[in-house]
Amino acid sequence: MPLAPVKQEAEPPVAFPRLIMFYGDLLPEPLFADTFEDIGRILISGGAVYGAPLEDRPYIELKLFWHNPTWEPYAQDPDKRKTLRPEDADRTCVLFDCNGRYYPAFGGEPGVMFAEVYGENGRRLANIVLDTEALRVLERIGLPMSLKSN
Repeated sequence: MPLAPVKQEAEPPVAFPRLIMFYGDLLPEPLFADTFEDIGRILISGGAVYGAPLEDRPYIELKLFWHNPTWEPYAQDPDKRKTLRPEDADRTCVLFDCNGRYYPAFGGEPGVMFAEVYGENGRRLANIVLDTEALRVLERIGLPMSLKSN
């Protein structure tokens, strides 16, 4: 389901987190999705549910920062955003899940995201194969698209 472009200062069309932080050992520093358009493209990825095991695949942690008024100043100011820690997201996680993982393509398997995702069947926790638009967003913000096996 394609999204219409949304101005950064506009309200999201549905309940979205205000920021997504990607972090962990595979990244030198946290990276963020910080516009409603980018967050929507990631969370409303049109990919299929991924059924293969993920236990042995490398991943990047992600945190969803819910409650837009709390996080809006961080979304608007990259220097302020650098002060955020993953556990900060837990302060406003009441109704929604804040944790997830991004699994870059690996060993011939596609890029997958485990998080609370949205689609025709409402919201749910799922492993979703990321579609081309979602992967473009992740690449643009600096995330690896694939990893090599050792």
